[in-house]
Amino acid sequence: MLRSPDWSGSVSADYKLDTTAVRFGALASLAFSSSHGLDPTNLVESGCYGRLDGELSFAPAGITDYA
Repeated sequence: MLRSPDWSGSVSADYKLDTTAVRFGALASLAFSSSHGLDPTNLVESGCYGRLDGELSFAPAGITDYA
């Protein structure tokens, strides 16, 4: 397909730890995309890339998480 990478994908992990006083959370996500052409002749090409996202959180005990 024109202007789409041959390979792309992502993986993520989410962890929550409840204690009597607080809820701790950690989230990590990794995404990858291979290079792809930006025009019909593939004269202009976008390079491949990887992206790593992370999040740390905490909340007082008893607060509900709607995410």
